Amino acid sequence: MKKIPLIVLAFLFLLSTTVFAQNFTSYAMSDYLSVSLPTNWDTKLFDTGILSHRSDFHFSASLYVKPRTEESLDDLAIKLEKGALNINEISNLTWSVEDKGALLIDHYDSRFMLHHYSGPSLQKPQYQLHYFLYSNGYQYDIHIIGEYDNLKTDHETIDKIISSVKIIK
Repeated sequence: MKKIPLIVLAFLFLLSTTVFAQNFTSYAMSDYLSVSLPTNWDTKLFDTGILSHRSDFHFSASLYVKPRTEESLDDLAIKLEKGALNINEISNLTWSVEDKGALLIDHYDSRFMLHHYSGPSLQKPQYQLHYFLYSNGYQYDIHIIGEYDNLKTDHETIDKIISSVKIIK
């Protein structure tokens, strides 16, 4: 008798991971990078960029590459943080930096910044996670945007996207 409840629990566990698991598709951006994004997102590839979003547009990712600036990653982080504060002065949005730090993306020293923004033109407060790194004379930027209330539930997808990034050039 004890075996039946264990079998039922095991079946329910397998069913739940199958139902809630999200499929990912790999994309390559020219010779610069590859990344895996949710299969059910609308994805557009460009020579130096990838734009991808969920059908409701409330969760999106963009990746792009451009020539590297001469500043260090930390100097770039300071510049980007000041830029976020300037947005408050020139728009009807209120931006703030919630978190920032360093991490490795595909073994490359990288930085991230979590922005929170809201305003009368937005239905709900938003977050923007901005990751950036340098490799071989190029700057790689990854922006992930979603509704701030969903940040915790979006984290699994965000982690899968970031951990799938492979720098080619």
